Amino acid sequence: MRATARGFTLVEVLVVLVITALVSTLLFQALAQVYRLQGRFGEQLSQSRMGAMRADWFRQVLQGLQTDYPDGKQRFVGSSQRLEGLSATALVEGGGAPQWLTLEVAPATAGGSELRYSAGSRQVVLLQWAGSGRSGFAYLDDAGLEHADWPPQGAGKWPQVPAAVLFRWPTREGGDVLVAVPAGDREAKVRALPIFSSTP
Repeated sequence: MRATARGFTLVEVLVVLVITALVSTLLFQALAQVYRLQGRFGEQLSQSRMGAMRADWFRQVLQGLQTDYPDGKQRFVGSSQRLEGLSATALVEGGGAPQWLTLEVAPATAGGSELRYSAGSRQVVLLQWAGSGRSGFAYLDDAGLEHADWPPQGAGKWPQVPAAVLFRWPTREGGDVLVAVPAGDREAKVRALPIFSSTP
């Protein structure tokens, strides 16, 4: 009797190796796609968090706006591209004392535009956008009317600080708006009258 040979033929081994290689290639491609999606999602999530944090900074510094005396040099003033004022909630280490700050629209170094915050020697870019649409500040009065400048031009007695500050900038979807409402007193400070005087 002849013994039958046991085992795989060369063709069977080659077929198994080809199938294994194809399955491995498909799995590695799927894994690479998952990693790409994870990286993209992580980057978008990071940008979203950063955007929310910077929007919060915008609201924070404007909620702390302070007034000055009617003839003082640190009164709030704003135009469509720049605003300046005294804020008790400026983005500085060990804050607490009111600090003079500036928010302005400026050209970005990589193209487009950006909203820059400046206080003392510190500068922070709060927003960046690539759109070519119009951007800028608007100021609301007590009646809810928008003004391009603060204090508004023309007749009328206006508080030193507006009722709200809006900032608009273009996005792919058309545009976005940030709104900040000052939390403190909006009228000019009143000088204390001298109670004790040397003259009768």
